[in-house]
Amino acid sequence: MNYSFAVLDFLGAFLAASSAIVIIARNPKDKLCQAFFGYAMMIGFFNLFNALMMTAASMTVAFLHTRFAVVFWILFLLFFVQFCLIVAKLDRDKYYRAGLFVITLAAASVNYLNFTTDWFYKIPVMTAYGYSDLFGRWYWVFVLCSIVMVLIPIYLLTRAWRETKSKREKRQSQTILAALIIGLLVGALLDGFLPTLGVFVQSTAPFISTLYVLVFAYAITRYGLLNVTPANLANDILNMIPGLLLFADVARKIRLANHSLLRNLGYSRDEIIGQDCSILHADQKNHEELHLELARVGTFSQKKALLLTKTGEPMPVNVEAAEVKDVSGEKIGEIFLFIDARKEESLLKKQQVMIEELTKTKERMLSILEDTTEARDDAKNKSEELALAIGNLKEVDRMKNRFMTVMSHELRTPLTPIKGFSSMLLDGQLGQLSEPQANAVTSIQRESDHLSLLIDSILDLAKLESGRRLELNTEPISMRRMLDEFALIVKPQCALKEQTLELVVPDDFNTIIGDRSKLHRLLTNVIGNAINFTPNGGKISIVGQNVENGVELRVIDNGIGIEAQYLEKIFERFFQIDNSYSRATGGVGLGLAISRAIVEAHGGKIRAESKGIGWGTAIIINLPVGGNK
Repeated sequence: MNYSFAVLDFLGAFLAASSAIVIIARNPKDKLCQAFFGYAMMIGFFNLFNALMMTAASMTVAFLHTRFAVVFWILFLLFFVQFCLIVAKLDRDKYYRAGLFVITLAAASVNYLNFTTDWFYKIPVMTAYGYSDLFGRWYWVFVLCSIVMVLIPIYLLTRAWRETKSKREKRQSQTILAALIIGLLVGALLDGFLPTLGVFVQSTAPFISTLYVLVFAYAITRYGLLNVTPANLANDILNMIPGLLLFADVARKIRLANHSLLRNLGYSRDEIIGQDCSILHADQKNHEELHLELARVGTFSQKKALLLTKTGEPMPVNVEAAEVKDVSGEKIGEIFLFIDARKEESLLKKQQVMIEELTKTKERMLSILEDTTEARDDAKNKSEELALAIGNLKEVDRMKNRFMTVMSHELRTPLTPIKGFSSMLLDGQLGQLSEPQANAVTSIQRESDHLSLLIDSILDLAKLESGRRLELNTEPISMRRMLDEFALIVKPQCALKEQTLELVVPDDFNTIIGDRSKLHRLLTNVIGNAINFTPNGGKISIVGQNVENGVELRVIDNGIGIEAQYLEKIFERFFQIDNSYSRATGGVGLGLAISRAIVEAHGGKIRAESKGIGWGTAIIINLPVGGNK
């Protein structure tokens, strides 16, 4: 007699019970762990009685064991439905609890009929693998009930998977659902469909259900969602640390490295775990000094080191380290935290360049002042003025602002005829231009407009830095008409980038008192930014609405977006977010600073909103009807 199926069922009973004990030991008071323990134990008993049925001494005993196996199968399904209700956070919902009550009554009825009739199973027969079940007349009803009670958990687990925002929970749900669906299909084929065709094989339901319990137990222990264990929490915290963290044992072998270290140095975990930590250091002498210093003081910070990436690129870092000891005080290793210092060194180099430029500027200013002093009759008085100018930084700022103003006016003088002659050339007043010539003149005119706007920004910046408000020439302005006109101006620019420009403004949009030219510059800066920072094929929406005592204007794009920490900084002078896209658009970081000054001069407010990189940006402008009073 071949009892291989019986051996599989005995093994399944042991594995299911072991899984139940392992999970309940994680947190005996947790209701999810309790529910898992319940249905895993039911699977264990189901396997046990199936094995006893196959190895029974008589048909009567085998039939009794079959009935008990059915009882535990139904109990397993009830426990599993309860478990899935808890996972989906619906166990307290009164409608789902009522549904569970109805299912419980139906299960009790099936168990009663199973013990009092032979509707589902008949007296088993002896086969080459021991006793085997004979299916009763209404066996298909029992199979259908089982399928329904498995479909309910599939629905609940699918709902839990779709509603969760945690990647870890989604991975666990995917693993569980895949095992459940595969088990359902195989079980329906072997224990449901084939018997209806007269093909009878030894039931695989115990083995399949055991595999499912094991897969589910793996998902729980792998992703650790039933309760947060200290090990899982420590691992999450470790990988959330932005610095490069490394733990080496007393033999200086790497035993632990976080994601940040692996990512920045280009290694996989398997490539460095167990290796000597010296492989990460470009300067072996410095590496040895770090270990000696740590052995001497036990902990240190603000040390310098030079790490080496997998590709051989040196990486300067700041080092913090500490010895790790067990509860008995014995040293078990050393932990190092490396902070990437590449940006810091780059900033220091930039500061050094700035200092050198300022020094040269100072020397040039001193030379000019010395020449001026020599040209004056009263050398003593001028030398006192020179000393005062050098020692007074405010005076230097005033001179800088004056220089900016004079320079802007001087630049504007030749700019006017450039723009005039460009317009005449484009209009054909000086002769017909070829297409390349027209394109060249158009570029000159566009860059002239850009330079004119930059000069205006510099002049306004000089006024702001001197503490003066922007001067306004106010008049009643129809914001609806101004926006319509502006949309026509920028439409060709949007067309070049295949962008959609949408203007949504009510017909009764409020008229405000303001400076037309300043408001035009405000729209140029804000909408121009939206166009520049929105990729080809994007969309820019200009939405206006009346608010209490004023108007609100929203310029919304679906461009690159802004991180939360930069939403206030973008309105500061000369501030630019350091990324490749912002560098490619040009600009000096004055547009939004000038825009804020214009809005505040009108008594309004301006702010930015964005969900982050890739989510676009909205600039919100509020202007009072009566302007600044």
